[in-house]
Amino acid sequence: TRPCRAAPTCVPRTSKSRTTSWTDFIRTHVELLAGTDFFTAEVLTLRGLVTYYVLFFIHLESRRVDIAGLTVHPNEAWMVQVARNVTMEEWGCLSPGQYLIHDRDAKFCAAFQRIIDDAGIERRDDHRPEKRRRDRQPGAQGEGRRRVAAGLIVTPERGQVRGRGRGLAEGSIF
Repeated sequence: TRPCRAAPTCVPRTSKSRTTSWTDFIRTHVELLAGTDFFTAEVLTLRGLVTYYVLFFIHLESRRVDIAGLTVHPNEAWMVQVARNVTMEEWGCLSPGQYLIHDRDAKFCAAFQRIIDDAGIERRDDHRPEKRRRDRQPGAQGEGRRRVAAGLIVTPERGQVRGRGRGLAEGSIF
């Protein structure tokens, strides 16, 4: 390595080897890691084709997917309610001491982040480029999309969406 000469803020190259890499962090904490993201589902209603945003959580160790909710408009109020639901002690899918990985999508608003932080869950922004992140998680979104698509029924009453199957309450309206 070359010695640092002039700048007082210069960090010697040997210190870089002391930091934990992203791969090592995941390998070390896999039992405590959960990831969250959105995918879209096109649903044919009486009003035509509607795009629903589906928020899901995946537990990395077990690869269990929890559908947190779906909506046409994922605004701040909806995100706050989802954050409250997933951090509830009795039946939420996140618990204190876990790490939550999410991207920097604007839908993960400050109020959502604050509720997650207050629940004792440490957030990690996935700052890697989109292509690399998708390559490292093959099928994670596809699996969730297939599970949700298999569980959605369009009903004639005002084009409501009803859920059925594993992970969705029978006949529950979203």
